[in-house]
Amino acid sequence: MKPDLLIETTRSNIVEKQHFGFIMVVDKQENILLKIGDDENKNFWFRSAAKPFQSSLIIKSGAYDKFNFTLEELAVCCASHTGTEKHTKTVQSVLDKIGLTEKNLQCGVHEPLDKETKDYFIKKNIEPSQLHNNCSGKHAGMLAVCTVNGWDIQNYLDLNHPLQKEITTTIANFCNFDENSINIGTDGCSAPVHALPFYKMGVGFLNLFLNENYENIKKAFQKNPFLIGGNERPDTEIIKASSGNLISKTAAGGLCVTINLEQEQALVVKILDADITARSIATIEALKQLKWLSEEEMNTPQIKNLYDLKIKNLKNQTVGEILPKLVL
Repeated sequence: MKPDLLIETTRSNIVEKQHFGFIMVVDKQENILLKIGDDENKNFWFRSAAKPFQSSLIIKSGAYDKFNFTLEELAVCCASHTGTEKHTKTVQSVLDKIGLTEKNLQCGVHEPLDKETKDYFIKKNIEPSQLHNNCSGKHAGMLAVCTVNGWDIQNYLDLNHPLQKEITTTIANFCNFDENSINIGTDGCSAPVHALPFYKMGVGFLNLFLNENYENIKKAFQKNPFLIGGNERPDTEIIKASSGNLISKTAAGGLCVTINLEQEQALVVKILDADITARSIATIEALKQLKWLSEEEMNTPQIKNLYDLKIKNLKNQTVGEILPKLVL
């Protein structure tokens, strides 16, 4: 592999950090329109960017209609959420509708990612639950699919469980990639995680979000960007700034996939060291150069906050810069 330099940071004009990675733009016909860095078509982990595919089974299985789910509930099943009250109440609503509880989730517990919520919990000495796990919606959605199919909910994360087999097949079909060539590991939330080439990830997003049979997945993202992530999350803010013309999903490991619904093209950004600031800057810089975000959209407060190229000290003095190095 030959990753390219995407982001560089300086302090008093001396280079302090460099972030290498890959950028790719593909269309639905699998043409690679732009490429930075040579990934050699190796497999990389899809991580949470696979959530829309995992949650597509809610539609396919009939669970969406049977349990009378809302677009909000479908959105949180696709989310890497920040654990605010709105997020956790929506996950709880999914569980209520399928007759299960937080104890049926197997994602584990971590503190809310949302700073205000986390600070409130510390102040009030509140213990987080599995509902606050950023993947709790995905797990609730998995349980919904198991429930409607009459599958065992005790071992729903096992690789040989019919749910997980169906998820792997679904990812392979949408991404037009040989199922036997997909690597499978274990994600931070204990669910199986899949690896495939970057361009196939982009193709998969286009095939899913441009498919009329899964229109509600697209609508869930467009109408509920906050539920997909949360405040100051790049996917949430990109969807909001573009008024839903861009669909974006971040993932751990420095990954972000964004599609342009009008142009039917996908942008895949990967920061190899997984730095989240570098991922945000590289993604927004790419969207700017592609003109997928207009000047007006770039100037929205949320995008300007994510695209802040100044490094400041604790006295709010500018002491360095973040320099995008990518050229599309």
